Amino acid sequence: MPKKKQFLQANKKKHIRKPEVGLRDMQFPMPGVDFEESGEKWRAGDAAKSARFFTRAIETYETGLQIFPQAFDLAYNRARIQYDITQQPRLLHELHVLSNDLLQVALESHRYALIIKPDNTDLLFNTAQVLRSIAEALTLGATVSPENSVEALNSLDEAIALFRRCLQLQEEQFSQAESQARMMAAASMPVDDQEQLVSPQSPMSDASGQEQWVSIEQPPDKDTLLDTSIALVEALTDLCALLPSQNNPWLPKIGELSKGLFEGGIAAYVEKQDRVLEFALTKANLLSSFADASFRAGNLDIHAYEDTLRTAFGDGLDIAHSPKGLCERAEAFQLLASTVCAQSLNEPSPGGSEVQWKYLTEALSDLKAASTLPGTKNLAKIHIRRGDCELLRYRLGQLAPYHKAAQTNAATLLRNAEVYYRGAFNSAQAENLQQGEGLEASMKEAVVIAHAGITEKLWNLFQKDMHEVSRLMEEMKDEVLISDELFDRLRTELTDALAATQR
Repeated sequence: MPKKKQFLQANKKKHIRKPEVGLRDMQFPMPGVDFEESGEKWRAGDAAKSARFFTRAIETYETGLQIFPQAFDLAYNRARIQYDITQQPRLLHELHVLSNDLLQVALESHRYALIIKPDNTDLLFNTAQVLRSIAEALTLGATVSPENSVEALNSLDEAIALFRRCLQLQEEQFSQAESQARMMAAASMPVDDQEQLVSPQSPMSDASGQEQWVSIEQPPDKDTLLDTSIALVEALTDLCALLPSQNNPWLPKIGELSKGLFEGGIAAYVEKQDRVLEFALTKANLLSSFADASFRAGNLDIHAYEDTLRTAFGDGLDIAHSPKGLCERAEAFQLLASTVCAQSLNEPSPGGSEVQWKYLTEALSDLKAASTLPGTKNLAKIHIRRGDCELLRYRLGQLAPYHKAAQTNAATLLRNAEVYYRGAFNSAQAENLQQGEGLEASMKEAVVIAHAGITEKLWNLFQKDMHEVSRLMEEMKDEVLISDELFDRLRTELTDALAATQR
């Protein structure tokens, strides 16, 4: 099944909760926080030193939990740092741990903290994000085992439930805070007195006169409610991308839940102008992904799928100057083409190749526009997707009903793909992404060259990173970028060459 790609992923807003420090366990949170701040200080410059400080922070919190097992701040901070490290490849490399293993550790730490405070909204939010990351990790690669698929679906199902609980509590807290504000206004309480009541942190003295710090949680504002709403919608989008074509109990639930969200007024949380487009794109992505899942399940025909995309990315959505918006619309167009292409392998549909050609061409137009906008990031990913689109257009000339333009321009399409992949590799080098996008771009360029029977470049890459090249080739086959015949030929040549070197 074609997989939804991600462009220009902005870092998710981390909900960092300040420790609530009391005299009994003060000796552990404060040094832990100091180690965290040192880790943050060195994160960009010295990853090894940063990793050591974060490790010491975790050890400090764990030592405190052995003495005070019900200390929420210790449990919360330990869980939060563990998850944060999983999102930092440079720190993982220094710590010599696998992201998947640490994600499971982080999940257990979050569950431990939830036992102490099951209704803490920051913790609910972060736990849901951990589950989303686990689902993503379980479904990396071209071939996903049935067991991993089920576990990923269940992880997302739990994440959605946690996001919903978090949003419900935040909405209740928001309503209570608004009611209190209205009561204070009606009572004409002076502003200074109101601020004193909600001061987030202030020193108090105990009977001995020693200061101790207490913390009062601020009620959520509309921006926080929007953060949670967007994360919930993104989790639903993730779930759509993983849904099987048959025996799909989630699809009706997703439709009902998304309808309730959008009709329930979460758009009212969008107050800042710079978040209008963010919310609109998040909604469009869910509608697009839901339409794709519905099409695969046979609940939508191709025309209804097209209409949904046009509506999702229409309705006055101005993305002409937004690299993220252009890339996400291109992604939706490419996903439609890939899905139709994958289904046509078993049952070619009349006019299906024309639909694919049209949307791949539009996706290329959006990607080109995004690549030329000032300040565009992740150019390597954008150029890789341009190469993918050209390979898919080339494939339309190989698959029934054999698109005429694709056949006539086959050599040009392959040459375009090669140029885009080479450009992606150059961009990856400039962005210091040689091991990620750089390897993917170089390998895909080598596969394009191998169409003409020249496999030297692919063989050299295979010798350097056999596992990753094999995974990427599997992914290209799964996404219909290359034929099964070409995949089998290349795999055989590579394995035979490898066996020859070992004799």
